[in-house]
Amino acid sequence: MIETHPIFLNDAHISQSPVSMQLATVMFQFGHDGNVASAEAVAQWAGISTSSIVNCTCRVMILFLALHNFAIHWSSEEKKEELK
Repeated sequence: MIETHPIFLNDAHISQSPVSMQLATVMFQFGHDGNVASAEAVAQWAGISTSSIVNCTCRVMILFLALHNFAIHWSSEEKKEELK
């Protein structure tokens, strides 16, 4: 669903990392806090540059915002009561 989003397409002579790697990297960063979530620490973990982490994060956030109304649904009042 996300691989065809225009944010991951470019005409540059330098290709982007695969979408799956960009998403995995950003999800790793979002799943941590403190120093472990810094761009430098994530770059070291992923084996890519700090600027690549920043670029991946920007792309994925743009993607998340674009898919917000499609992918995020608030529970109905009935469902909230059921989950309580």
